[in-house]
Amino acid sequence: MMAKQEVSATKRLRQIVNVISKNHFLVNFYHQTNPEVIVAALEELGPTFIKLGQLLSTRPDLVSPSYISALETLQDQVQEDDFDTVKTTIEESTGQTLAELFADFEKRPFASASIGQCHRAHLHDGTEVVVKVQHPAVR
Repeated sequence: MMAKQEVSATKRLRQIVNVISKNHFLVNFYHQTNPEVIVAALEELGPTFIKLGQLLSTRPDLVSPSYISALETLQDQVQEDDFDTVKTTIEESTGQTLAELFADFEKRPFASASIGQCHRAHLHDGTEVVVKVQHPAVR
């Protein structure tokens, strides 16, 4: 019987191969076509692949200008987590409710990247703060 970790790694590898295949990732990347499809695939694959896209967005020696433009969206325009997920993450990690922590908390983030997203909030004393919340899928 395979160990739990091996099953998980095999499942992840299958997921990666499926996303690469369904998005014609290798052909698109090689021919520098359909950059938006590549960005969507990187987002679907998660934080490590988003980081790869962010790195590629700084390499005009490796990718075309249209790819750089599309990949730059991975710097701060990654799919955001819904508010319920954010609220749960904050409350579980702090042991306090949002109301106990903040006078107000913006439900929509103003930025979302590979590791987390940023929300504006105010502390009870009126201090304006930015709260960075890690995406749940990030280990």
